[in-house]
Amino acid sequence: MIAVPYHLGRRDVEVGRGPTVICKVGQAVLPASRPSGRLVFVDYEESRQESRLAGKTAGPTSELDGIAAVNTQLARAVSAHPGPPIILAGNCNSCLGTLAGLSRDDLGIVWFDAHGDFNTPETSISGSIEGMSLAIATGSCHGELRERIGLARPVPEANVLLVATRNLDPNESVRLERSAVSLIGLETLPAALEALASRARAVYLHLDIDVLDPRAALPGDPHGRRRNPDRRRHDRELQSRPRSRGSHPEDR
Repeated sequence: MIAVPYHLGRRDVEVGRGPTVICKVGQAVLPASRPSGRLVFVDYEESRQESRLAGKTAGPTSELDGIAAVNTQLARAVSAHPGPPIILAGNCNSCLGTLAGLSRDDLGIVWFDAHGDFNTPETSISGSIEGMSLAIATGSCHGELRERIGLARPVPEANVLLVATRNLDPNESVRLERSAVSLIGLETLPAALEALASRARAVYLHLDIDVLDPRAALPGDPHGRRRNPDRRRHDRELQSRPRSRGSHPEDR
């Protein structure tokens, strides 16, 4: 597992605190006899130290610089990982470093998220780069940032499944309708995965936990357990389709 405890280039603030807290709790509750596997924390201090040694200006000077630095380190960690990595991140823009580290031209994306993350600077209401993560990964905006991170080729829109999304900005919705991205629900996921398998040999699986609809939680259940009996079936569908090359839960 690779933990990325950053929010827009800043460590352990806002949603960036999530990975650190989850990892600490996980290490505390796991039995001592049970191996927890390899855990790597991304830290762009390494990049800053390398810059100092090379005589360059140290550290990011803007939000975009911070995002680029964090994702560059993430790409290195993914590339060095011995198997399909699980990335625990606070921001959806971590997809850029993950995809860059996988360094494949035959990838598909299965993106579970309440939000489309398909805005561009021209369509975004808030201007937040977090709402542009999927758009950047597919080449619609911030191409310089994507290339700085090492993702030379964007993922084709036709290789993207946007699943169970329910919160879109008006102009973002128009962009999606005009794009080759498939906006689908769980009921059509098996057929969509079957079609994706003909175009992609591996899958980057992105899971933002805000995709879980709170209205489907059991009444009075503080853990928000799901009623949906088909969830395990959908998990099996994903496992039986193109091989997953990166799993990416977000803790927003």
